[in-house]
Amino acid sequence: MIPPDPNRFVTARSTLLVDRVMTWLIKAGGMGIILAVCGIFVFILAQILPLFQSARIAEISQCILPIPSEQILALGLDEWGEAPVVVDRAGRVQVLAANNSWQDRPLDLGGRRVTSGALRGGRLALGCQDGSLVLASIMWSAKPREGGRTIVGTTTRDAALALSDKSDALVEVAYSEDGPIKTVVAISEGVAGRRVLVVDLEESGGLVGAKTLQPATVHDLTARIPGRCERVLVDHRGNVVIAVTAIGELLHFARSEQGFTLQQPPFRPFADKGDGRIASIDWLLGDVSLVVTDTRGNNRLLSLFLKTGNDHRQFDITKDFPALPATATAFATSPRNKSFLIASGHHLSLRHGTSATVRTALDLPWSVQQVAIAGKYHRIAACGDDGNLHLLRLDDAHPEAGLAGLFGRVWYEGNNGPSWQWQSGGASDDIEPKLSMVPLIWGTLKATFFALLFAVPIALLGAVYTAEFMHPRFKQVIKPAVETMASLPSVVLGF
Repeated sequence: MIPPDPNRFVTARSTLLVDRVMTWLIKAGGMGIILAVCGIFVFILAQILPLFQSARIAEISQCILPIPSEQILALGLDEWGEAPVVVDRAGRVQVLAANNSWQDRPLDLGGRRVTSGALRGGRLALGCQDGSLVLASIMWSAKPREGGRTIVGTTTRDAALALSDKSDALVEVAYSEDGPIKTVVAISEGVAGRRVLVVDLEESGGLVGAKTLQPATVHDLTARIPGRCERVLVDHRGNVVIAVTAIGELLHFARSEQGFTLQQPPFRPFADKGDGRIASIDWLLGDVSLVVTDTRGNNRLLSLFLKTGNDHRQFDITKDFPALPATATAFATSPRNKSFLIASGHHLSLRHGTSATVRTALDLPWSVQQVAIAGKYHRIAACGDDGNLHLLRLDDAHPEAGLAGLFGRVWYEGNNGPSWQWQSGGASDDIEPKLSMVPLIWGTLKATFFALLFAVPIALLGAVYTAEFMHPRFKQVIKPAVETMASLPSVVLGF
């Protein structure tokens, strides 16, 4: 008989080495997975936290204005936020160069005296004392230079049109351009009083000669506006005209086959606030909502929507913002989203129209006279009563988010009331982002419920059917029920 090997139960050294290596690898792999999951969590958290942060505004630089701030008629800012443009009440256009020097961009006004002006999207409309309108374009371009680029602003006079009698001055103008459609709304004032005119412009000229703009159709709205008209607006399509009277009444006209018709009875947005006079009014991006303030600093948003019993959309109050310290002194709309800047003396407030929130507010050592937002929504230009132009940095990555936008009921443009909505995209740049998480959470819960409604009975019956201890005859009874439950999803879903 052969004696047993005394080393038969001794583990080989190679096996022990492999076991140690595998043990170490398993531990390292486990730790690696834990670290990877933690890294993913940190990354997702870093992406989520900015959604709930407020905006930040900080001054970058300042330079002396070429003219006193009270003489500035309009302030413009390029897409990059580097070459602000100021237009004074004499009609002079000056652009800030890279070396903080102002460069004059003269316009040929033909000796006309400017009485009003509006600058929007690089289009400058100047109303003159003799009843004429001067249209000009302000364009910015990037010029390469050693070590970077320089933003250069240029101006071009496009047309000079006679809109009213030479004895009537244009005290208020608004201009819109949508492709070939060009519309001017003006308030002319003369010996006979004030008139409100809507003028459609058309291009004339052939293939050889240069095209010129000429008034085509004139719509006189004077008789349909009760009282003294103080302010006019026109949307970018030239289809909607807004008139504001001295007592704070707002009138909404829309283009029709008969010209312009009054879409709703005149109403006062601040009738419940005492005085009720409108201090400022302007469009929000998309020209579907109006941002209005009264003389006491109350701030509201009016939007177009279809009221019950009407066959066309009308303006009404949809949002209330916190009141300003006093009446508004400057206003600017973001050309990128539904945000807007509004100033009241030394107080500057950045607000978002969709969520009806104040993104940030600060008190400055100087009073704001004019303000503009860059096209990339990252720079602000402001003219102060200290005689300086201030360039400010704006950090506001997600103004449409936050607790109110993600989980609250939001009154979106065109809707009849607040609602929870999710919309991942839109057909145009001025669409309102609809980021409510409530429909997504509710949809996930519904999908989970219906999945469990089918899965749980099938799993339970299947477990009973396959149990080893179950009597065969009992299994035969349960088998049809299992098959029926298994076929229910295909029957319900139709496949």
